[in-house]
Amino acid sequence: MLHSFAMLPRMGPYVAAELVAPSVLLVGALSAESVFGAPGAAAGWGLLVLFLAAMGLRLRLRQDRMHRWIYWWGARAASLMAAAALYRTWAAHVSGPAFGGGPVTIGQVVLVALVPQLLILAWAHWHGYGPRGLSVDMLATLCLTVLAAGLGAMDGQDGSWPEITAVALVVAAVAVLGHVVAVRPDGALAVAWASSGAMSLVALFHVGDRRTLEAALALIVVAAASCAARAVQATLRGAHFLLARIAATILAGVLVTEFTKSPAVLSLAMAAILLLQWIAQWVAMRSTFAAGGEPHILRSSVWLLLAAQAALPLTYLLEAGGLGAPAGHRWVVVLELGLLAGTSVVARQVFRARGASYLAIAAVVGASATVAPVLWPGATALMLTGLSAAAVAWRCVHTPRKAEFRWYWAAAVAAFLLTAGAVDSGAGVGIFAIVWLVAGLALISGAQLERLPWMALPGALAVLWAGVLVQAQVFDLTGRAGLSALAGFVLVVGALYLVRLVLWDLVPASPKQLWSIVGVALGGGVLFSLESMVDSDVVLVGAAAFTGVAALACVESPPRWRPHVVDAAVLASALAWFRASSVHVDLGLFWFVEWVALALGALAVLRFAGKRVEHGRYLLIASASFASLAGLLTVFSGNTLQQLLSLLLFVALLVGGLALGERIFTVWGAIGVATTVLWYLRGYTYVLLALLALGLIALAVWRLNRKKPSEGAAQPRQAQELP
Repeated sequence: MLHSFAMLPRMGPYVAAELVAPSVLLVGALSAESVFGAPGAAAGWGLLVLFLAAMGLRLRLRQDRMHRWIYWWGARAASLMAAAALYRTWAAHVSGPAFGGGPVTIGQVVLVALVPQLLILAWAHWHGYGPRGLSVDMLATLCLTVLAAGLGAMDGQDGSWPEITAVALVVAAVAVLGHVVAVRPDGALAVAWASSGAMSLVALFHVGDRRTLEAALALIVVAAASCAARAVQATLRGAHFLLARIAATILAGVLVTEFTKSPAVLSLAMAAILLLQWIAQWVAMRSTFAAGGEPHILRSSVWLLLAAQAALPLTYLLEAGGLGAPAGHRWVVVLELGLLAGTSVVARQVFRARGASYLAIAAVVGASATVAPVLWPGATALMLTGLSAAAVAWRCVHTPRKAEFRWYWAAAVAAFLLTAGAVDSGAGVGIFAIVWLVAGLALISGAQLERLPWMALPGALAVLWAGVLVQAQVFDLTGRAGLSALAGFVLVVGALYLVRLVLWDLVPASPKQLWSIVGVALGGGVLFSLESMVDSDVVLVGAAAFTGVAALACVESPPRWRPHVVDAAVLASALAWFRASSVHVDLGLFWFVEWVALALGALAVLRFAGKRVEHGRYLLIASASFASLAGLLTVFSGNTLQQLLSLLLFVALLVGGLALGERIFTVWGAIGVATTVLWYLRGYTYVLLALLALGLIALAVWRLNRKKPSEGAAQPRQAQELP
């Protein structure tokens, strides 16, 4: 030892003699335990520590710092071995070493031994006494500290004072090192980041030990806040500010568990703490708050807060054993989800967190699923349907300027309506009809607002299905098929035509959208009106509804096809009214034929009025044919009213032919009138003979008036000429 100490070159280069004593002492320390046991090893390692420290002090004036630090590194390594040997010596003389009423472990001793090393590294970095690569030394020491803390946590001495003291000392030492590097980085910023991670890991190792965790978290809060205030790099400040907030939140939660074991109280307390964190977030994002650090980290902290709020109800359910357990209260979950919905909107509007408002949709869905089992069937579905309708109305009156909000309303409507069907399956058919109605109107609105015409047809079909559900609900309540069909008719035609008249009169729509709405409305109206005519009590109303649909079809049809649609509408309406009248009056084949004749005659009049003579002639021929058939039917089973109606139709045909100058209809009408009159007077023979005689006399007079004079007749005398 004296030789190595004396030969140590205080100003010159390395010499081989300085290695003699350290080598001998190292071998002696390693051999002492096998000869003298733990006390001998402690003495050997202690002597090596003293010698290496003295050698390092002797070289303090050298410019070559690496030479001196080699001795310091050796002394630090030997000090850890000496601490372990001292603990074994203590354990050999005392059964179960204890301090302050708690057991002491070798891991705790090693942690305490690392404390001065961390402080020395911090002092050296602060004063600039370290060699090149000092940051590697600090990182290695931090890794060793974390390893020792992890091994010490496995000893199972939770809550003891020695454990709390050891963890607190090492966390404080790591905090000092991290603070020094954060304030004076000098190329060692990695150490500042590593120190934060080391403190967090040490605290994480003692999650099961509440008191030790509290001490570690308290120190982390202080250390992180100090670095957030004084660190030179903005990113480092922001990260430490975030770490301080996280540690403070966890510490508050742990402290709450000291006073109560109720999961509900603990969950609500954490919810209140997270609300306070939003205030801290707002303060941090102010431009004058330098400790906030990097804006990107602050924006990330917004999402961390939202994630913590989203996880809070799930954590409560796990702690309480579910909603069915005695400690599970639905109102706690609903309250926390309500807070999440509110803060997510605030996060988007105030803190500009893109997409955060979508969490409000998830929160509403979760709250609805929570309360649905305890409300009367249909209440949850109605509430969600109302929210969906509000979302559609919001989109109709408001055009989002941000791309992220383009489909916000659609996501809300889809989530709410799907949730309504999933969590409130016991609701009545009528309530689900409202759900489908809102879904259909949402799709139709989306087709117009988002310029997606293909959405109109599914929307119209959804409204049609809503009409079917309304029909089923009314039938369950009244037992009347016709009335229930009319209810479905009113819903489908009314809703779709309300959209047709309001929406498309305000904003132009594509033909695909228009015909999707109109086609389903007219088709559904026809089906429901025909179905309502099955009920004799409302058959006339059903016929009127069918006629209204036919009139709408005439109005909506393109000009090119409108005449044909009008023909079909008039004939179909005539048949519908014949069916409705047949329910109350016993009509036979004659009246059916006359009904068709009148319908065709009305169409013919419309054609002649529209200057379409050719089509009118064909229709009038068809009408006259049916009128003739009806007149023929009176021969077999006609009464006075039927005979009179046939006569009137032929008179109308005669007058029409004369008015139009159509010879065929004039002759047809005259023949019909004559035939009808003769048939009516078939029982009066003398009258028929008199009419026949008058007819023959009239024929003879007519023929005589048209006959030319004979050639042999005398010519009239000419007047004599005057001389």
